[in-house]
Amino acid sequence: MSENVRDLIFQMLDEPQALRVYINSPEEIYLEKQDSFELSTLKLNGSAELKALVQLLGREAGRVLSTDEPAVHFRLKDGKRVAAFRPPGSTSPLVFISKEK
Repeated sequence: MSENVRDLIFQMLDEPQALRVYINSPEEIYLEKQDSFELSTLKLNGSAELKALVQLLGREAGRVLSTDEPAVHFRLKDGKRVAAFRPPGSTSPLVFISKEK
């Protein structure tokens, strides 16, 4: 399921005005455009799916988000930049994905 979610998020970033996706919780995903923020209709199926998404993205870049490393920043092969945080670095998993400039 996480691969499908990843693909949907990456499709959001394919919009010409899109800059970043902010995943604040499974129910709260924002798309930042050049002049606005939009709450997405995309919802994840709970925190387990959000954690699986973070792990999937991390594996693609050879990084792992864990209690030993609660904050990671990395670049994917296609140039997208990812910042991910988990407790104790944040109160819940957070993910920010920026498209290549």
